[in-house]
Amino acid sequence: MSKRLMCNGCRNDFYNHNREGGCWSFAGARIRQRMIVGTWEAPPYSWKRLRRHLSCYVPEGQSILEADDCRIKGRENAMTENPPQQTETWKPIFRRVALHRNVLVVAKTRAEGAWAAYCFPVPGINHDEEWQAWKTEGSKLLRQQAEVLFPEFRDLPYAN
Repeated sequence: MSKRLMCNGCRNDFYNHNREGGCWSFAGARIRQRMIVGTWEAPPYSWKRLRRHLSCYVPEGQSILEADDCRIKGRENAMTENPPQQTETWKPIFRRVALHRNVLVVAKTRAEGAWAAYCFPVPGINHDEEWQAWKTEGSKLLRQQAEVLFPEFRDLPYAN
């Protein structure tokens, strides 16, 4: 399959047909295992839905999960891969979900073993760079709201 055909359905595919040189993201795009899910769908998601997509692919009205996302059924739980520990080498686990192109939710584990989730607005240009805005812009979600988005943390205490 041609890489250019993988642009079908991307909201930026418009530029491939209406801009000299095509889409600016296409040249550096890599093919990756990803899953497209509707914003109306609840996790866990079926492992069988993983498909090859370009790394720059942005679907309209849907979210993208990377192949290693712990909300995909059949993958090991993130907490067993990297459990929180009270040591100097402990590192927090971060997970993020796009509720909309301009709204992210980030979940973070803490050294004491608890976790919390924060919702915040973003420009919607590059979630890989924008997700860290939870520190300054994030509003903490209630546990009931957070567990719907991050069921893998359900067994951990929620931070107050």
